Amino acid sequence: MNGAAQDPMPWVQDDGGRAAAGFETKHADDCVCRAIAIATERPYPKIYAELKAVGWSEFRNDRLEDELQRIRGYLEARGWRWIQTIQRGDGFNSRVHLRADELPVGRLIVVMSEHFAAVV
Repeated sequence: MNGAAQDPMPWVQDDGGRAAAGFETKHADDCVCRAIAIATERPYPKIYAELKAVGWSEFRNDRLEDELQRIRGYLEARGWRWIQTIQRGDGFNSRVHLRADELPVGRLIVVMSEHFAAVV
């Protein structure tokens, strides 16, 4: 991190194809599915079905560590590399931020405070 002021990365609202696939557009707790669909450029319904097949549930938050392991296994089985940048409890002591100068170039799926997002 160079300490210089950094312009914020542009933000684009994208539901990953959820609405176009006929899913309800209300709050769905499916950020992982949307992030994967956006980052992989694959159809939301296919990602949704594949995640369901490995035991993912958009409404289950009681076993976050188990859920993260399922998602990690799903992504690694498809050639993605999981890079752990902080440990649970590190909080604001993280060394990596959502800044263009701190992230690799390319299509990323990032996990932050129990939320997934695509960074392209």
